[in-house]
Parts: sequence; structure tokens; C-alpha cells
Amino acid sequence: KIKAGMMADVEIIINQEDGVLVIPKSAVFEDDDGLEKVYLIDDDSRIKITPVKTEAVGKDKLKVIEGLVEGGEVVVEGDYELEDGEVVEVE
Repeated sequence: KIKAGMMADVEIIINQEDGVLVIPKSAVFEDDDGLEKVYLIDDDSRIKITPVKTEAVGKDKLKVIEGLVEGGEVVVEGDYELEDGEVVEVE
């Protein structure tokens, strides 16, 4: 229980959707034209730069509106200007 003088962080859920893809905000970058993109990892561990459309759903999360399908792997950290077709090691 919260007593006088105590503080707490509270998250109030006002809307809930099922079947939504959510990715970390850190996975999305903007190109020179301001378009949102992610580094998608294909079956051969190669990078495929993929355009996406997102919508904020929290401080650090984005809902994917289009561009990705469930089960796809995206780079969420260590994405230092990777090139299309570059081979990466997944940990």
C-alpha cells in the first residue's frame, strides 16, 4: 500500500489490442529522407534494410503498422550503420 509521502510509477492501460507486432524503439532508425527503417536479419544472417511504418505505444516501444511479419528478427542494439547484405552474428 502507498502511504503519505511515498511515490510510485503507474501505468494505466486504456486500450488493448491483440495480434499486434511491437518492437523496441531502438530497432528503428530514419534514413536521410526521414523514412523509418529497420535492419531485418534474413535466413542467411544477412542484413536487409526494410522500411516500416510504426506508431508509439509506450515510452520505449513501437507498434508495427506495416513492413514486418511475426517471427522476423530485427537488430535492436549494435546497429552501427550496417549495410544491406552485410553478414551479422546473432547472439
